[in-house]
Amino acid sequence: MLKKARLKNTIRNITRGKIAFISLCLIFGLAAGGYVCSKSLSYTFKHHAEEYYLSNNFEDLTLISNTGISKGDIEKLKSLDSVREAEGVFFASGKLSFSGESRNVDIISITENVSLPELISGRLPQAPGECALDLDLAEEAGIELLDRVEIDISGKLEGSLRESSFIVTGLVRHPEYLRRSTGFFTLIPYDAVDSAAVGNDFTKAFVLYELPGDKDIYSSEYKLKAAEIKAEIEELTEELSRDHDEDFKRRAEDALSSAEESAENELDKALTEINEGERKLNEGRIRGENELANSRKTIEEELSAAEEELRKAEAEYTEAIKNAEEELKRAEEEAEEKLSDARAQIDEGEAEYKDGQNELEKAEEEYASSKEAFDREVAEAEKEIASASEQL
Repeated sequence: MLKKARLKNTIRNITRGKIAFISLCLIFGLAAGGYVCSKSLSYTFKHHAEEYYLSNNFEDLTLISNTGISKGDIEKLKSLDSVREAEGVFFASGKLSFSGESRNVDIISITENVSLPELISGRLPQAPGECALDLDLAEEAGIELLDRVEIDISGKLEGSLRESSFIVTGLVRHPEYLRRSTGFFTLIPYDAVDSAAVGNDFTKAFVLYELPGDKDIYSSEYKLKAAEIKAEIEELTEELSRDHDEDFKRRAEDALSSAEESAENELDKALTEINEGERKLNEGRIRGENELANSRKTIEEELSAAEEELRKAEAEYTEAIKNAEEELKRAEEEAEEKLSDARAQIDEGEAEYKDGQNELEKAEEEYASSKEAFDREVAEAEKEIASASEQL
């Protein structure tokens, strides 16, 4: 009875609040649909990601060493049964410049078997002066195929690239850089790297585990197996690290021994040069003292002769001054005498000039008087002629 009453009461409440009941059903339906959709999308995303990673042989582990990784280290990694593939990689952080703008990029050498890049357009670089760019970087910076970019590495790995200018031959994506937050990258051929400047063959190693291909890479079983392989590789890397330390120590001891030997040789050579220098210095000092004594004697003799010449010159100068003064005095007396004679001649000439002038004036007066008498006589003669002419 109670159950029937409760059921009736429930039906009555639903009937009274149909809209609320339908809304509640819709909410539950949407929630269930969203849950199913999210699970489906999650599976789809995981499935596509798994396919991408597997098709590009995305590495399961990245090894980094401060002392670098050699080709021999890569071969030892490959020798492990749990390792399907291992490949050395050059990796460095730097700047890429284009059209006056610079961007931070990771520089990675192209791999052949692990973490393969996806070529979007163009071709992968092959020569030292070629590179492939991150597609996102190219789109943001406006870089196209066959454009030339500058790549610079600073810090510890400065100078590790054979070229600084690169031609863009391809645009790519890389499984390490699927998220934009990981930054930009550029790919270069390994031949573009100067391993001598790096100090070893590689800076990183990409490792691919030997795992069953039919297992879900997101499963706990897969992760557990991967952890076991990682532990095995870590044991090897510890051994390799000890080998590196011993090799570094041996090379350092060899370098120190070589440096000591070279230093001793240089020291012996320096001592020999010092002894030879002291010998030459003593010889030079003796020779110099002798030359100095000879030079002093020569200088004293020359100085004495010069002083004698100076005394003679002073005496000659004094005599010349005396003679010059006497000559000047005689010349002044002669000049005064000539000046007096000239003045007398001038006075006499002036007197003669005045006498001549007086005679000239007198002659002019006589000429004027004679001319006046002549004119009268001419006038009288003309009158007489005129008178005679009238009489005729």
